[in-house]
Amino acid sequence: MAHAKAARSGRKLKPLAGREHKPRQKRLPQMDDPAIEELEALAEDYADVRDKRIALNKTEVDLQGRLLVVMKTRGKEKYHHGGITCTLVHEKEKVKVKIAKEKE
Repeated sequence: MAHAKAARSGRKLKPLAGREHKPRQKRLPQMDDPAIEELEALAEDYADVRDKRIALNKTEVDLQGRLLVVMKTRGKEKYHHGGITCTLVHEKEKVKVKIAKEKE
């Protein structure tokens, strides 16, 4: 929503915090629809974030599998200590993890 408002008002969009942009090719003057440049930039930003999310998902699956193996090796169905709770889910062969937030 903020990006759409900024585009309508003609302001430049700020890059998302903590994001590194890869170099992008500039538009050639003879190309059609220079107004679509904003859509292309947003689509590229979306694809970057999506790719990072997919990579994180692979890491999450790997860590969950390792946690499952360790819990089975140690014979634990449920583990609770210091606000961390891990529970085996046998039907799905996975582990549920909950971490309690500390009260300030």
